[in-house]
Amino acid sequence: MSIYARLVIGLAILAALAAGWWKAERMLAAADARGYQRRAAEQNATDLRASQSNARETIRRLETQDANQRKQDAELAAARSDAGRNARDAEQLRQQNADAARRWSAALGHTPAVEDCTAAGDAIGVLSDVLSRADRRAGLLASYADAAHAAGLKCERDYDALTPCTGDLCRSSPVDPSAL
Repeated sequence: MSIYARLVIGLAILAALAAGWWKAERMLAAADARGYQRRAAEQNATDLRASQSNARETIRRLETQDANQRKQDAELAAARSDAGRNARDAEQLRQQNADAARRWSAALGHTPAVEDCTAAGDAIGVLSDVLSRADRRAGLLASYADAAHAAGLKCERDYDALTPCTGDLCRSSPVDPSAL
């Protein structure tokens, strides 16, 4: 066999190897592309499911917080109603107390030992005034306490709605503060 024949056979073999290598590379590239597309589609589906789950959880939390706000508004309205009713009753009691203090002061002023009774009448008036002021302050403090209590309960309900329930930390209902 001549050198040219060997060279042609070698070039033919080299060309066949190059063509096989090129075809194999194209097949591997196509398989990689299909695998990448499959993995990308799976990741997109996973991301979509996670996004939908997050959206449902966000909606649930917002609805729970809205319900908690409505409940707090109702609690505050009830507390304000009670406070108004209590304020009217307290005002009547303060008025009765002031009337009684005036009657006692007047009655003590017309007794035989006027100088001793005048001091007692003044003390009754001072006591009546101090009790009236203390009652007004107690009413203000009670209204602040009612608002703080309602806000605290709403905060607790919001926290319970936002926090996942796990094991022993899970409460089926809020803790009753009167039970503590």
